Amino acid sequence: MRLSNRSIVLILVVAMVLSLSVGPGTALGAPLGANPPVTYIRACLKAAALRYNVPSVILMAIAYQESGWRQFDANGNTVIGSETTSLDIGIMQINSSGRSDVDRLMTDIDYNIDTGAKILDSKWKLAPGIGDRDRNILENWYYAIWAYSGLSSTNNPNTIGGRHYQDHILALMARQVLGSDGQPLWPPVAVTLPDPSFIPSPLAWIPTPQPVHYGDLYGGFNPGESVGVLESPADPGAPAAAGELGQVRITWSPSTAGSYPVVRYDIYRSQGAPDIQTAELVGETKPEATQFVDTGPLQRTAYYYWVLCEDIRGNVSNPAGPARAQPIIMTDATTKVTLVFTLDKPAVVMNGVTFPMDTAPMLENQRTIVPVWYIARPLGAGVVWNSKEQKVTLMIGSKRVELWIGKPTAQVDGVEVPIDVAPRISGGRTMLPLRFISETFGAAILYDAKLRTVTVTLSKAT
Repeated sequence: MRLSNRSIVLILVVAMVLSLSVGPGTALGAPLGANPPVTYIRACLKAAALRYNVPSVILMAIAYQESGWRQFDANGNTVIGSETTSLDIGIMQINSSGRSDVDRLMTDIDYNIDTGAKILDSKWKLAPGIGDRDRNILENWYYAIWAYSGLSSTNNPNTIGGRHYQDHILALMARQVLGSDGQPLWPPVAVTLPDPSFIPSPLAWIPTPQPVHYGDLYGGFNPGESVGVLESPADPGAPAAAGELGQVRITWSPSTAGSYPVVRYDIYRSQGAPDIQTAELVGETKPEATQFVDTGPLQRTAYYYWVLCEDIRGNVSNPAGPARAQPIIMTDATTKVTLVFTLDKPAVVMNGVTFPMDTAPMLENQRTIVPVWYIARPLGAGVVWNSKEQKVTLMIGSKRVELWIGKPTAQVDGVEVPIDVAPRISGGRTMLPLRFISETFGAAILYDAKLRTVTVTLSKAT
């Protein structure tokens, strides 16, 4: 959704009221809407870059190209760039499309920088390799910088009159740009551009342009120090994906380390088409893991997954995949949903299909309580958990229900109503009163004392 200037200002005003004390977005205690000192921004950019194994000069130049190292303009408003259907936000110009953290990106410069570094790291992992993929060689980042602005033809150096975003970034890295403290924003370095005639279409591996220049990664190593021939982790084996109730389970065979120990697996996902350049990072696992469960939220459509193995220096394998799966989504505008729960049995029967549950329904003050996920998702309700308030919010259409752990009242569309049994947490799962939730959202409920079953039926309009 594209926000108007008035809406943007309103968000900032509300955020200022809520941020009377120092907190996110108030670096060094500066008031919301004021940029912190350039010394702070320099340190924050460098820390974020090294956190994601990105040479800091690259992230610093991108931030300068995108915003001039500004989170806020002279009037205290967040620096905003508008696309056709979205916004580019803050110092790193993070695109708002599909994001739920827009408010924080607008107000929190530290978070905005960290998000930009993480996006650039993802672009490195998914872009075709250059040379030996040594992350400390600046020339090897040409494709990843290009991808930060989109792997479009306008950025292709062979496109006459194009934008050539990555060429501008590399040229900027070679300039001495002074900050308000009189010091260079970054140490200038002249990076060698690739010969445009070497760049294939579609993009594929090219050799590292010569001569090479090094960044500031690998703290204890001297610039250019080598471990021999740099070997990335081996590719994970045979990824597979299986659709389950409201989620997709991805499995793979273990990888093996290259020059450095394996630190994790990264799981990427695209929707509708197997396009890795549009894939987003949806999960990271421990190095010994061989599966990951993507809980979304997901729609009833095909998803494609890739698995990459990553070592402690940020070197990655080739993406293994894609593996295709479609989650089982029980509700849409034409569905009649029937759920059958059995007390103390960790399974639910949904439209005749039995699915396991990790926590069984149980009685609490003679009322059945069930894990929120198994009642909310089949009925088509969105679920938001607020750990600070210990509150769960469920939404279907315009109807909004709020419940608090241990509190025997709820709010339905802002009106407080009593409930027979308070929500509680059992086995790490939030348990909600089944009858109250079902009837509030218009479902019929029937209890069979002999079979100890509870049947919930919701008919949706066609």
